[in-house]
Amino acid sequence: MRISHLCSVLWLAFAVTATAQGTSPQQLFESGQNDQAIQALSAQRERGESGPADAFLAGLVLVKLEQPERAQEEFARLATSGDQAWTLIGESASALLASDATRAREAAAQAVETAPGLFQAHYQLGLAKAQFEDWAGCAEAFRHTTDLNPSFAYAHYYAGLSYSRIARADRTSEHFERFLRLAPKAPERAAVESLMRTLRGR
Repeated sequence: MRISHLCSVLWLAFAVTATAQGTSPQQLFESGQNDQAIQALSAQRERGESGPADAFLAGLVLVKLEQPERAQEEFARLATSGDQAWTLIGESASALLASDATRAREAAAQAVETAPGLFQAHYQLGLAKAQFEDWAGCAEAFRHTTDLNPSFAYAHYYAGLSYSRIARADRTSEHFERFLRLAPKAPERAAVESLMRTLRGR
């Protein structure tokens, strides 16, 4: 068996095992296991179980892995979904990678208007607004994200950071505590705990 084929088989087997054990791609991402998250998402795609939400998550993971070209490919997939909101989210994410913050914010805002119940649209808007240091706007966007999907740990993480920038210690603590409960193995855990100690010492 060729090495490349063997690696592919092992890669798929790991992803299937992780999913079978109840570890979702999102949970792998939130625990810093980014390579494994991509493997699990690829396995889902191989099984025909992948949709635009998975492509968006894959793009976020690849951004973390500092693989912008592959991330752009994932975000470009959203335009093929046939859904206007997802197309706009993909445009926003791609623009953000291309350092076009204005277009990123515009497209994300349009996505929110098109599908206000889609948590990824609000999340993307928060990421875009951060480029303008619009911390109040970020906090609002990420709060909407957590309202729509309370289990998305990184939405709580960014909400906490945003609220800390506008001196809302109560909201900062609320979101950081939720982040730590949802993602106890996140790479950001130590930094968040340090911020929490600072807040409690005030």
